[in-house]
Amino acid sequence: MKAAGSGQPPGGGPFRVRRGAPSFTLVEVVLAIGIISFCLIMLVPLIAVGMNTDRMVRQQIIGLSLCRQIESDLRATAPGTNASPLYGIPIPGVGGTVTATLYDSYATSATNFGLTRQSASQYLFTIILTGPVATSPNDPVNAQIQASWPAQITPIPQGNPTNVVGSVNLDVAIDRFGS
Repeated sequence: MKAAGSGQPPGGGPFRVRRGAPSFTLVEVVLAIGIISFCLIMLVPLIAVGMNTDRMVRQQIIGLSLCRQIESDLRATAPGTNASPLYGIPIPGVGGTVTATLYDSYATSATNFGLTRQSASQYLFTIILTGPVATSPNDPVNAQIQASWPAQITPIPQGNPTNVVGSVNLDVAIDRFGS
């Protein structure tokens, strides 16, 4: 049905342009796209920071988990035994102090520890064990277990390697007498 004398359907047809209708100009659209692009470009460095933080946290979790394995080995040492059963870490007697260095070695998705650094070693473990004092021979053995990475760093005395990327420490008391 057409309007009388106009040749157009009522309402102006599908392509009718109304003057004064609210809309965005090309300049406003280009400006909005520019602002959004600038904001996205500013977020790109944050992605790199987030990925680096994720990597560091993952290394800390793995290092602490491996320290807990060493702790479990030390706790499994029977009273009167001078070395841990799994990794052979020497246990000091009354008034003694022992420092041991271990490296992790990955083989067939299982982690083992050894005295020498392997090509696949990622962590260096420094274990400082302090036996009970002579006046209290039944006190626990104190263990300071430090994991540091990368494993290629040579340890220095007191378990404080230099030039490490990261490290975690675990201090535990190991009851050797079941009291």
